[in-house]
Amino acid sequence: MEIFINGRFLTQQMSGVQQFAKEICTELLAIGKHKITILVPTKAPLLDNSFDYCIKKIGKFESHLWEQFDLAIFMLRVKNGLLLNLCNTAPLIIRRQCVTIHDLAYKINPKWFNYWFSKFYNIIIPLLVNSCFKIFTVSETIKKEITLHYKVSPEKILVLYNKVSKGLLGAAASNEGFDYLIPKTFYLMVGTENPRKNLEKIASFFIKHKTRTLVIVGGKHKSFNNNYDNKIEGNNIIRLSYVTESQLKWLYTNAKAFLNPSYYEGFGIPNLEALALDCTIILSDIGVFKEIFSDSAYYFDTQNEQKLANILYQVENDKEEVEIKKIRGNHIFEKFQGKNRALEILNFIER
Repeated sequence: MEIFINGRFLTQQMSGVQQFAKEICTELLAIGKHKITILVPTKAPLLDNSFDYCIKKIGKFESHLWEQFDLAIFMLRVKNGLLLNLCNTAPLIIRRQCVTIHDLAYKINPKWFNYWFSKFYNIIIPLLVNSCFKIFTVSETIKKEITLHYKVSPEKILVLYNKVSKGLLGAAASNEGFDYLIPKTFYLMVGTENPRKNLEKIASFFIKHKTRTLVIVGGKHKSFNNNYDNKIEGNNIIRLSYVTESQLKWLYTNAKAFLNPSYYEGFGIPNLEALALDCTIILSDIGVFKEIFSDSAYYFDTQNEQKLANILYQVENDKEEVEIKKIRGNHIFEKFQGKNRALEILNFIER
């Protein structure tokens, strides 16, 4: 059997979803059990050249049109092949394929996204999860949501937990561009700017508590609804757009703690990155975070500012508890990092 991978993610801006796809490709290629070909649009420029040796350019369209027409037509002509889609969408008419659903945010709250993005996902995902050969997702929490909302058998779904990229782990930490930051004097947030990330509320909290500094890393994305009050400016709020892996590593390793106040997630890769780099994590009190990060994190109710204030005081003053949570966090990172997801995928699709 030949495995084909939907490589449209290589033409997209890197985020957690694209990082997941890249890491899975790397792991599958390392096993070498099957011939693997990554299919990409002929006309779309590749933003990542890591897989040049196994890429095949096809079609005349780009984006979703390429996926629904060019990719579909190509796979219909393949006699003994399986298509892996690692980034939420896939061609509707192909049956011998797997699709990865990272979360159901578009269904949980459509207002977090622009109208057409939300509309498209709410149409295509139900069709895909019922027609695809197998489904992948990134946490037991999302697996349960898929089975609940789309009446899919749990036996059809494989959970593939995220890992931290080798690029970030192996990078040389650098504070180039923000050498004015003093280590262990600032808090860090990482994530694309969209309503469910809850950036505004946490920034508002820091603006009220001017003795603390908050660094926010991440830019905007066209898929998200940015038509909301964006009051995240203050003398103690530092905004950084997309940074290099070396810069991100420096920020994680030198932050007082990492904050993720998200209302909803499928996994939370930045949380795991922070744990891997010995950074204390402070997370919103949501189910998926408790599933994955257990007692390695401090948790707070996003509606309770006093709870957050109390946690920041703990982090700043209870060094023993901070170190205990870091040790727990290191165990969690090692557990996920040690998983062979490629073998899990092959065993799942071959059984």
